Amino acid sequence: MKKCLYGIVVVSVLFWFISLMVNPNLSWNVWTIRRELIYLTGIISFAFMSLIMLLAIRPKWLESVFGGLDKMYYLHKWAGIWAISLGAVHYLLKLAGKVLILYFERAPRMRMGGISDDFFIRNRKLAESLGEWTLWFLLAALVLTLWHKFAYHLWRYTHKLMAIAFLIIVFHTVILTPFSYWSQPVGILIGLGCLIGTGCALLSLFGLIGRRHTYQGQVLAIKTLDQYTMEITCKVNGYWQHDAGQYVFFTHDRFEGQHPFTIASADHNSNQIKLCIKALGDYTKNLQQNVKVGDAIQIEGPYGCFDFRKKATARQIWIAGGIGITPFLSWLESLQDDVNKDIYHADLYYCVRSEEEAIFVEKLQRLVASLPNINLHVQCSKERGYLTADKLNIEQNEQGNYPSIWFCGPTGFADSLKTNLSSKGYPLRLFHREYFTMR
Repeated sequence: MKKCLYGIVVVSVLFWFISLMVNPNLSWNVWTIRRELIYLTGIISFAFMSLIMLLAIRPKWLESVFGGLDKMYYLHKWAGIWAISLGAVHYLLKLAGKVLILYFERAPRMRMGGISDDFFIRNRKLAESLGEWTLWFLLAALVLTLWHKFAYHLWRYTHKLMAIAFLIIVFHTVILTPFSYWSQPVGILIGLGCLIGTGCALLSLFGLIGRRHTYQGQVLAIKTLDQYTMEITCKVNGYWQHDAGQYVFFTHDRFEGQHPFTIASADHNSNQIKLCIKALGDYTKNLQQNVKVGDAIQIEGPYGCFDFRKKATARQIWIAGGIGITPFLSWLESLQDDVNKDIYHADLYYCVRSEEEAIFVEKLQRLVASLPNINLHVQCSKERGYLTADKLNIEQNEQGNYPSIWFCGPTGFADSLKTNLSSKGYPLRLFHREYFTMR
């Protein structure tokens, strides 16, 4: 993820720098520096916004590039933070002119002639005003995104307005971009961002995101596992296949919208999937209260690249935090009829606060019983403390290889464990993580 973010910054700065080099007679003063910084922050911010729009349409071909849709949405979130932050700097640099004029004399602006030039000049004020108001909207949207107590269904509707906001930013960008840029590499970068981002925004506005991978279905059964968790068995219409560890976007109520849930069952060619849902927020609480057997649903997917088979011959450590056990349930179930199941060596740590919360223990024990090289460990934090690197066998084998770690659980747990593992010298490139939230 960091490579992608830094790469966009580097490419944007490089292309901007080339635009300076083709203008060797540029007169440098405080106003020139301010103007060029306005352009630079605008270019980088727009590049990030274009990336955001591309990631928002969930193209499946990008999953293999970034390691799964959860990683794409994590990148989407941070690209948004960078884009809006740089947009704010871009705007503050514009406002700084009112302060600079008190101390520095401003040279008169040069105006180039031409019909197209007149068109752009006539619309400058409109483009500036729209850009300013859109920035305020984006700042508010960022606050709501980071404020997790804000109702999910309301946040979802505000997020849908992002496509309109992007189209306004495209207008702002095209009108205010210097004419000289369009014949340079920086102009190609901006143009590609406009084309790709606009296409993605239109797909969003017309409700076409994920349409090719959307299936109608029905709730076949509902099983209550405890007061907070239930298991829903769904029938999926059409040709359906999924890999163990993948997840889907589940829609029960169009007003509430779709929500991602990991598939907790293997693919048995029956067009059925099981979803284990815990009431962690307003969406899941409402779902538990309202869903009934026979209800019509929509399933979009499957998505995800959380696949332990990538390192099948090496020893592995699987770590599940609470409801994060669901992909491992799917993995274990998929191994039951696998003729090569003996080659998989793993220690599965099921982490919960108390034995009462370990609602999947019996099912896990039943699944592990037929897998001689998979060992189950139940870690109750109230009795044994939190899982740390000292409680894991992360030593190198005779060939000098570390075991790979596969984690699905709360963000705080993952971050704490990674820090602990790093302090023990464990190479974090072997730490594979399924992000628990996408907001």
